[in-house]
Amino acid sequence: MTDRKPSPRVAIVALAVLAFIMLGLSVPILVGGRPQSLTLQTASVQAASRDTFVIASPVRLLAAPELTLQSGTLSMAADKFGRPRSGEAAAAILASGSARITLDDATIWLDLDRGTVGKGLQAGADALAAPLLSALANLSFESVSLRNCVIVLKRGDQTSDVLSDVRLDVSNRKNASLTAVGSFDLAGRQLALDATLGLVSDRRDVVQLPLKATLKGGLVDANISDARLLLGDKLEVVAPMAEVQSGRLVQAAAWLGSAWPVGRGLGLFKAKGRMHWTDRTVVFQDASFHLDGNEATGTLAFSWDMDRPEIDGTLALKRLDLTPYMELASAENRGVFSGGWLSLGGGSRSLALPMLTKIDADVRISSERLTAGPWSFGKSAVSLSVKGHKMLADVGELELMNEGSARGQLSVDMTAAQPRYVIRGKIEGFDAAKAANKAFGHAALAGRANLIFDLTGSASTVDQLARGLTGRVGIELPDGGLLGIDVVQLAAAAQRSNDPEAKGWGSPARGQTRVDQFAAKFGVQGGKLLVESFKASDSTRLFTAAGDVDLSSRSFDGEFSIRKQPVTLVVVADDRPSPPTEVLKLRGPWAEPYIRYSTRPSKSAAPSSSPPAEAPITPTTSTRRPG
Repeated sequence: MTDRKPSPRVAIVALAVLAFIMLGLSVPILVGGRPQSLTLQTASVQAASRDTFVIASPVRLLAAPELTLQSGTLSMAADKFGRPRSGEAAAAILASGSARITLDDATIWLDLDRGTVGKGLQAGADALAAPLLSALANLSFESVSLRNCVIVLKRGDQTSDVLSDVRLDVSNRKNASLTAVGSFDLAGRQLALDATLGLVSDRRDVVQLPLKATLKGGLVDANISDARLLLGDKLEVVAPMAEVQSGRLVQAAAWLGSAWPVGRGLGLFKAKGRMHWTDRTVVFQDASFHLDGNEATGTLAFSWDMDRPEIDGTLALKRLDLTPYMELASAENRGVFSGGWLSLGGGSRSLALPMLTKIDADVRISSERLTAGPWSFGKSAVSLSVKGHKMLADVGELELMNEGSARGQLSVDMTAAQPRYVIRGKIEGFDAAKAANKAFGHAALAGRANLIFDLTGSASTVDQLARGLTGRVGIELPDGGLLGIDVVQLAAAAQRSNDPEAKGWGSPARGQTRVDQFAAKFGVQGGKLLVESFKASDSTRLFTAAGDVDLSSRSFDGEFSIRKQPVTLVVVADDRPSPPTEVLKLRGPWAEPYIRYSTRPSKSAAPSSSPPAEAPITPTTSTRRPG
């Protein structure tokens, strides 16, 4: 395809937006520049000469996108002895294209809104006739130095990005490329720019110019190489390789006007890979990312042309460590479990997630290993959606380090007076003994367990959430397991006790009861577990329970029943009653409850309904199903 050279004014557009492009590339995750407005004034007309020209009224140099030189002073550099050029000498230098021009105190206005095409200002006759302005517009110069200039990137919604104190030295290399070296200020911080822009397009259907550039500042560094700048209705940059780095992400976001919460994490950020930039949107594809020690590959897009920036991406990690983003409690307050007591330390800490009010996101993350403080997990796959101060996290897979797996959903709604949380899901095949030890300091239940939960709560702190959760929880041991107490021995000890209410678990707490089946369901309301069903059984006994468990006071009030089951399916009928059901009434703190023993007739001993008269049955044998 034949190369073609773009209009010189197109090259001026490229120069005007080059610094802004690098700014957009360097801060894609930082919410973009803060909106600013600028009042532009028109100076009075002054006389033009060959070596000095004052921009007295706005001059539109390009229609789409609209580029306007609002004000400023063009001048030609003095000779090597520091003397001003004479009229004839200045004319000769301008004609030869070797002039060194300075643009002082200029305001350059680039409107990125397509709606302005065909509108706005036209170049006046005095401007078009000015030799210096003509040399600038036609790239007929050796160099241009911008001093104390302002570049305004304006949009139809009246928002703008302002680069102030622009100081750039632009070299024209035989009309083949422009190299700009210098600096500019953004929101009080100086950034250094070094960029080269080719002036020959390698496509006929669109102006596509080669570009490479670096940007360095105290909070951000960026580099793009072998890129292409596309000029048309929209400005675009496509780069097969771009690198962006911020050593202090939270501070950089604050610099650009985003009040992200200060805390642990969000420090070092890096992105490297294929990049596509348009106004206020940048996309990294087939890229690598680094954030606080976490290394990821995939695709990530940032858009900040809205009230809140938007993040969209698909990332894969070998290891994801969430510890930097967790406020871990101190040793004396964190959730440690000892002596059968459940400590909810740090419960007054806020549950609010302020980041939900700062960003929108649609991100999919997978990792081979996940770490969160003291907890470690295997493979994980999570889809995270944040929109309008609401979050939905869909956990498709979470491997519990070869001890089961979990899946479910967590949603958070920050639009109400108090944040509303909904968590539902299932944990399968986990070690119940380890979980019980962490929760109670004792293996109250052992075996491979499944847990199903569906919980809702509105709260601002951990304590409020614990007291206000409602919903249901279910647990089962599909292959059987152990109850962490010798139930039969406990019943015998309570029966023998001289005290109607024996205090404490006693020696039965050191024993166990094997069960072939176990399943329980609980309602959750007001910080209590309400027993809806509770059944455990072995070959000879059926264990049931009723009552409630108060999580906040670590106590319960209920009863535990033991009923013997027939050993065989065929039982010889006689006049002997079935063994009574033993009942243990439990109340008080679960670490040392009060236990009362009693009995009641077994349900199996209840008389059966009378058979029809026309079909009398002689009571010889009967068949019963266990339980």
